[in-house]
Amino acid sequence: MALMCVGVFALGGCGARAFLHLDRRVLWDDLRVVLGGGGNSTVLLHGSDALVIDPKMLGYTQRLRDEVERDLGRRVRRLILTHAHYDHAGGATDFAWAGAVLVHPNTRARLLANDQGPCDREAPPAPRTRDAFRRSEPVIFDPPHGALLPVCALPFVEVTSEVRLWLGGEEVQVMNLGSGHTDGDLVAYFPDRKLLVAGDLVMNGFRPHIDESSGGSLLHLADTLDRLLGLPFEKVVPGHGDLGGRDVVERQRRYLRALEEDVKRAIAAGAPSEDAVVGEVKLREEFEDLPPIPGDPFEKDVRRMYRELHERGD
Repeated sequence: MALMCVGVFALGGCGARAFLHLDRRVLWDDLRVVLGGGGNSTVLLHGSDALVIDPKMLGYTQRLRDEVERDLGRRVRRLILTHAHYDHAGGATDFAWAGAVLVHPNTRARLLANDQGPCDREAPPAPRTRDAFRRSEPVIFDPPHGALLPVCALPFVEVTSEVRLWLGGEEVQVMNLGSGHTDGDLVAYFPDRKLLVAGDLVMNGFRPHIDESSGGSLLHLADTLDRLLGLPFEKVVPGHGDLGGRDVVERQRRYLRALEEDVKRAIAAGAPSEDAVVGEVKLREEFEDLPPIPGDPFEKDVRRMYRELHERGD
């Protein structure tokens, strides 16, 4: 599926377990993180409501929603989607009660481009829950009525720069600090907790990853990580992998700057082609313990960096 950046359904063995295993972390009484099940999810409880950042993909979303609404007794009223990939955003369609879904305009455009069916909350198409789930179509399942609704019925709020939410006295800064993983990346920052929710701009335990088909760029990602590090966060929720500190983001940035430097050096030394640069540039020893996202070997990063530098005129 086009909106799945990491191809979680195609993974096997430990690759699948790393992305799909659910691991719940209670960071504060009113804030928890659910790792795995696709992308990592963050849940803020406030009063009788809840905010969910990245509601995973259908199947795992139901378990997340049951935990928040049935076990914790909160209704999910707001969603933040860090980007459009299905493993992070696919489950948005399972929260029929959400009053606002915050997205970058490019994320909204991609979700709508993959949508099917009429945009009509009052007269939904005939029930097709099981078939829709098998095909992973972007639809909403409304539990009280059994109605399936299209993505365009979601109450999107577009964020081009920054929106500040105040939820039960808690400030949540929702920001676009630049593109990188895609061209529609948002982050959420909780200043009172010094907590950053970074989506796939940050990977912990993996090399940085971009989706070129969704406007991702290694050079832009490096610049965006610079801006992320300008925030005074102490803890980060990555898009995949375990929770971490500033060192996780710093290391991702170092990888990208080292890659840029090594590709430039190979070009300056006279490497006559992309293939020649690939033959010259090797993964630095300090990053050998970082595996790639499955199916995304180091050679791809070298080729991407070469092409981006060429397009930039370097």
